[in-house]
Amino acid sequence: MRHNIREVQAIKELALYLLSNFSREITYSKLKNVIGLKDVHTIRNFVGYLEDAYLIFQLKRFSPKLKSQILSPRKVYAIDSGIINSVAFRPTRNMGRLLENIVFVGILRRISYSFFTTS
Repeated sequence: MRHNIREVQAIKELALYLLSNFSREITYSKLKNVIGLKDVHTIRNFVGYLEDAYLIFQLKRFSPKLKSQILSPRKVYAIDSGIINSVAFRPTRNMGRLLENIVFVGILRRISYSFFTTS
């Protein structure tokens, strides 16, 4: 409602796809083809909306060059492993990726906790 999304079904499919492919690299152009939208900017906005809702997080690949950070694929992590278990197909087969997701969220929580507790 806040972002006046007209393609509601597309953002739902995108959310399910990203949660099913947690801890994997994504590109906006590949997501555009999978979801069937015409514009990469729409996909970028939709992924941003899902991040704003704290459903997913994106992690850019480290590089000292800004250009390669922008152009490289990003990894997507889910905020909660319970969501992954309810949405993803056979989450137990992806135990390594599930553990990677749990470690990422744990590190993210420690960083945000230490950021807000130091003065």
